[in-house]
Amino acid sequence: MEDQNSGLEARKVFILYPPSVVQEQLIEVLIQAEFEVAVIKDYRRIFSLMYKYPGSILFLNIEQRLPERDWDWLVDQIRADQAAHRTRLGILVYNSTDELKQHYLMEKGLECGFITLKLGIAESAKILLKTLEANEARGRRRYVRVRVPASKGSINVRYNGFTSQGTIMDISSVGMAAVLKPPIAKESYIDDIQLRLWGQISSVTGRVYGQRTLDSGEILHVILFEPAPEGATKAKLRSVIRKALQAEIDAE
Repeated sequence: MEDQNSGLEARKVFILYPPSVVQEQLIEVLIQAEFEVAVIKDYRRIFSLMYKYPGSILFLNIEQRLPERDWDWLVDQIRADQAAHRTRLGILVYNSTDELKQHYLMEKGLECGFITLKLGIAESAKILLKTLEANEARGRRRYVRVRVPASKGSINVRYNGFTSQGTIMDISSVGMAAVLKPPIAKESYIDDIQLRLWGQISSVTGRVYGQRTLDSGEILHVILFEPAPEGATKAKLRSVIRKALQAEIDAE
């Protein structure tokens, strides 16, 4: 079946009922690799999300919550209207058999593989990353950019002896868009930027690479981090991106 996504847009990556080791370690690997990943904890939410985010990739942990016959039913229900939502399916399990693997790959024809987690985090992550790459889950973009709710992100800048404050609109691991008052000129290098995101404070440096006037009359600044964040700051940004991705899905 031809996929209208054609590698242009990033695909959402959903994991239904992830084992704890997946949720805490494997998802972190996917975030670091710049994939838009989120957890789903109720299978009934799948259907609305598939149509909201067509072309998504959904991994099912078939060892949790539902009996085997219900997993079969769920897979059949998803695939029944696949031409409309274009969701691609994969399986996550700890304990596998050749019969189970053949059932989902050959009989059900799932596109995103049958991944056995007992191989260990490193090997499972390697297989999962290869699967996402093969399915062009990043699309054309290189970095995940997430929207920041107004109540969750603020910025404080000290530049040339004055202070500028504002709101962070969106952020990635390499930069952000923020409204600043008073505005700061394009091409300015700022060596004192304090970010507050979901209660976490981080200090970065960056350059104003672009500006745009919003309908409100406020000036939106596009700031790229220079140099790229490292260590604890980088970890905080990854944590923020993960929280924002999950919050977006939880709010649907």
